[in-house]
This record gives sequence, C-alpha cells and structure tokens, in this order.
Amino acid sequence: DPRSLRATVERARSARDPLRAAEGRMRSFIPYLASVCCLAVSSEAFLAPSRPVHGVRRMTMAATSASRSVAIREARKATDMRYNKLGDSDLLVSEVCLGTMTWGKQNSEAEAMRQLDMACDKYGVNFLDTAEGYPIPLQPETAGDTDRMIGKWMANRNREKIVIASKLCGSSRRLTWFREDGKGTRATRKQIIESVEKSLTRLGTDYIDLMQIHWPDRYVPLFGPNKYDISMETAAVSFEEQLEAMNELIQQGKIRNWGLSNETPFGVMAFV
Repeated sequence: DPRSLRATVERARSARDPLRAAEGRMRSFIPYLASVCCLAVSSEAFLAPSRPVHGVRRMTMAATSASRSVAIREARKATDMRYNKLGDSDLLVSEVCLGTMTWGKQNSEAEAMRQLDMACDKYGVNFLDTAEGYPIPLQPETAGDTDRMIGKWMANRNREKIVIASKLCGSSRRLTWFREDGKGTRATRKQIIESVEKSLTRLGTDYIDLMQIHWPDRYVPLFGPNKYDISMETAAVSFEEQLEAMNELIQQGKIRNWGLSNETPFGVMAFV
C-alpha cells in the first residue's frame, strides 16, 4: 500500500535525534531482518580457513561507521533515505526494504508497479525482498508471480541500482509443485541450484544479489508451533552440502551473496 510505505518513510525521516533515531530504526527493522536476513556474506567468509574468526562478528545490520562514507553520501542523492552495508557483503542497501509477498494475490500487478515506482523513485528504496514461493499463501496457481512482476518492472530499470534478495524453500513435504521431480522441497545441492535457475528466469536477470534459505532443511518448530517435538525430527541435508551449493553458485556468478532466513541461533552458529 503506497500510503503505508509513505508513512513508514516519513516516520524514519522525523527521527532527528541520533540516539533516538538509532533506537527507532532498530525497533522498526529488527523483526523484519530476523525473518529475512540473519546474515549475508559471501561463501568465502565461511570456506576460507585463513579468514579470521572475529570477522564474523561484523555480520550485523546495525548502522556502522560506513554511514559516513562517500559512497553512502552519494547514494542518498536528493532523498533522505539512508543506506547501510549489508553484513560482510559489498551491498549498499536502503534502510527500508520493500516487501513483495502480496503481489499476485492481495495486490494486482498494477498496484505492484505503482509501489515499486513510488518506493524507488520518490523515497530512494533500492532493496527488494522476494521468494520463489511468493505470493502468499503458497499455491501452485500463483507460485512465482511476484518474481515475474519484479522482472517486468526491472526490464526498464538499471539492474545495477537494484538489490534483489530472494529465498528458496526449505524442507516441506507439502510443497510438491516447485521442483521438476514433483517431490517436496529440500535444501539439497540439486534443489538449491534448480531453485536459483528458475528464479533467475522469472526475474529476467543474470544474478541475484542475496539468496537465502527461506527456512531450515532440518526440523524446526516454525510458522505456528513453538515447542520442540523430538518425534518430528528427520534426516536433514548437511550444512556442508548447503554451503557448497551456495559457493558453487557464487563462483558461477549466479548469486553474489547468500544468507539465512527464519533460522535459529544454533543453525546460524552451525553454518558459521
């Protein structure tokens, strides 16, 4: 809704006191970031043994000293939008990320185009969040429609100025319409690669800036139940296999960074 977007940006602009502004931004965006971007780093940060461990501590979305850099001042241009470095990546993203999961279900294509134009042209948003399963609720009839709308909009835009964050499905026996074999989704090497290839086609782009695993491959009580049920445990794809698949895609230039979504502290530590 353009009015909701306008209100969000205006609230961000009205916070002038540095400490109050920082606190307000954290409270506003932490819930979103917790569900979308637990971390965003190139696979090199995990796979290169020579990399200092303490570097992982910088994987945070909090504002850093980079906010005073020339790059950020230039990125602001005529807007009041602020831009931060995303984790350990080289991505410079607006503090407001435009969610897209209603496009194709609750919102029409025309409404999606208006929201994109307003967010990017009027408010300086350069960061879009999508997923292979969008729009929600996840249904075979509409799966991928959100990506296709973004791709249509980006066809007339400078791709380098847009940061696309997408997500591939974790483990689900129910979601049988995403993969060629007609089976449920898993975060295996084969399925990760298939998911990214299809996302690239829908988006009409050669690369995705940030690809995330939407939810874990292993059993985790999410989207409703919050108590761990040991009887629900099943064999899971190893963290190493998921990492190697992401690294392979980075080496091929199909994704630039990877991350985690709806992940637990244990899961983040295991990947690190």
